[in-house]
Amino acid sequence: MRTQGGNYGALLAAQGLYETSTSPVCAIGTRLPLGDRTFFYGHVASTVAAGLLASPDFSVDGPILLADGSLVAMTAAQSEYSKYAVTAALTAGQRVIAVTHGSSLDNITANSLQNGYVVLSDSAGVDVIMKIKENKAHSSSVTDYVEIKLWDEIPAAMADATTSVLISCNLMRNLTPGTQGTDEAPQGVPLISVATGSYAWFQTWGPAGVVSVTDTGLGGQRVEFVSTGNVALMDTDGTEAQMGYGLSDVTTAGDLAFIMLQIRP
Repeated sequence: MRTQGGNYGALLAAQGLYETSTSPVCAIGTRLPLGDRTFFYGHVASTVAAGLLASPDFSVDGPILLADGSLVAMTAAQSEYSKYAVTAALTAGQRVIAVTHGSSLDNITANSLQNGYVVLSDSAGVDVIMKIKENKAHSSSVTDYVEIKLWDEIPAAMADATTSVLISCNLMRNLTPGTQGTDEAPQGVPLISVATGSYAWFQTWGPAGVVSVTDTGLGGQRVEFVSTGNVALMDTDGTEAQMGYGLSDVTTAGDLAFIMLQIRP
C-alpha cells in the first residue's frame, strides 16, 4: 500500500487497523501516517473499547516523578550496563544512570521503560529530557535500584542532591481508558476494542470517532477529554486536555462523535 509519507504496506500487512495481536509486530510507539489520519502502535494494560481515549496507566511504568536525591551510584561490579562505576552526580557524556525511590519503582521490569523518557531538572539551572534505550528490572542488581541506559549522552553535569527525576515508559505502552485525576494523559483512540495485554493501532490525528458525553453543540466547537476516555464540549474552566474539535453533533450522549482529533500529528 502506497500512502502519503511512504510505503507502509508492510506494517499493515502484519497487522491491520481493525486487528489486534497478542504479540507485537513492530516497536511500541511506531508511527503510521495514512492520508489524513495518523496512528501509533500501542500496548494495552487493561481493555480499551473502540472509541475511547487511552492513556498510560501511571501506576505501572509511569510517568513517575522522583524527588531530588533519587539518582544513586553503582560500582562497576554492580552495574549491568557499564564497565565503569555509575556516578550519582551526573557528568557530561554519561549514558548510564541509576535511580531509587522506595516502592514507586516496584513495577518496573526489564525494558519496560524502553523508548520512554527521563526528564532531569537540576535546580542549579540544567534541564534535559533524554530517551531511554533499555533498562534493568527493579532490584535486578541492587535492592530498590533501577539501572537505565540512554540513547544519547547527558550534555552537562548535574548534581544528584538538587536534581529531580521523572521517568516514563513509552507513552503508547500500558494503555488504559483515560481517567481524570489518575491516568489523564490521552494518547489515542482505537478503532476496535483492544483486550488486556494486546497490541493495536491507535489513532492520534485526523477525522476520528470518539465516544461523547455531550449530545448537542459539538459541531465546530472545541472538545475536551473527560472520564472515562470520552470527549465533551469544552467548558469555560479550560482545565482538561483539548482533544480537537467536533465535526458534527451526535444524536444521543454515549454515541460515537465525529471529531477532528488533534493529539499527535
